Amino acid sequence: MTHDIWNITPEKLREYIKAKYKGRKGSIIVKGAIGIGKSSLVEQVARELCEEFNLQLVHLNEISDEEAYQIYLDLQKRIQRNLPPKYFVFWSVPLPNISVVDFLGKLCEGEDYVSWKPPIKIKLLQRAKHGIVFLDELNMVREQEVRHLAQRLLLDKEIGGMRNPNLLVIACCNRATDTMHVEELGSRGKNRGCILEMEPYTIQQFASYIKNKYGQRFDYSVIGFLLSTSKQGYSPYFVTLDENEDILENFATPRSWEALGCDLYDCRGLGLDEPIARGHLGREIAIKFIAFRQIKPIPPKDLMKKPELLETVKPEVAIYSIIVLGEGVNQGNFDLKDIKKVIRWLVFNNRSYLMMLLTVLDRKYNREIIQDFTWDKEVWKQIEKMIQYF
Repeated sequence: MTHDIWNITPEKLREYIKAKYKGRKGSIIVKGAIGIGKSSLVEQVARELCEEFNLQLVHLNEISDEEAYQIYLDLQKRIQRNLPPKYFVFWSVPLPNISVVDFLGKLCEGEDYVSWKPPIKIKLLQRAKHGIVFLDELNMVREQEVRHLAQRLLLDKEIGGMRNPNLLVIACCNRATDTMHVEELGSRGKNRGCILEMEPYTIQQFASYIKNKYGQRFDYSVIGFLLSTSKQGYSPYFVTLDENEDILENFATPRSWEALGCDLYDCRGLGLDEPIARGHLGREIAIKFIAFRQIKPIPPKDLMKKPELLETVKPEVAIYSIIVLGEGVNQGNFDLKDIKKVIRWLVFNNRSYLMMLLTVLDRKYNREIIQDFTWDKEVWKQIEKMIQYF
């Protein structure tokens, strides 16, 4: 898989969202394969914007109505006193699973008229000076009223019958090629924002994300398998289609690979590798993954003496051997100084394998290695761009 200039990479989408937020806040519709990280990317951008503006994140999916009410009262006071904004409000809306009431609340009768009494979280969004509303699975919504309210948000930033131009509205759609249950948006639905197709992360970017999120609490044979099967940064097993939606069998996506690595780590020693792998990936890809985990590696002591042995075996054997070597250092079986010869060989001969080793090693060892690299100009010149991921 190569980059399609008509699509957008995750890094560029992150930059685009930030530019839109700081600019005119026009609505965005992001489409892409199932489970490639569209939702998590938008949430991460919201957190990054919070830091840039020095604001407090109010994640409406993570607080109670009572907490939202207290924040709303404080927000009102700050508006009345003309104080600078304090909060950045983020709401991730699972559109197929909500009702009109979640947007509008209930109809209340007064002396002379009736009016909608919105939920407290909607009132908070109506008054927010900073915020992002993320409409997840826009083209999976069957209830027409909910879809209509979502479209009002996209077109006019109208929520609960009230407009708020301070909000950036981003919708997410699944591709029709990925599921038979997609609902057509129609011309009016499509023409409400910039429609961008997001590409999956590269394996290197995915490895960096996993390393930052989980540290050593992850089974890195997941990254090793993906790296061993990748070409130009992408593996054909990283993002797959659900070939038969009528059969209860999973399929591989970045989301399922991430969950697999967590499960394998948490359940290590239980002898459940095969059913867990099938449960996250489906039988066909699970067979290939388990075969990778059963590879006989180059003995670590042999590898430390002769790193060039990596050139004498298949890529999958080399990568698995590096994983075993890195885990040996993490477990205290070897000292970092024992593998310095391997590291230097990797720098000049195979930086893809070096990335695998840095991914497996504990961060404290990464810092020591990078510190050594900075004193060696010849080495640093070779790996300077790659170090940004670690």
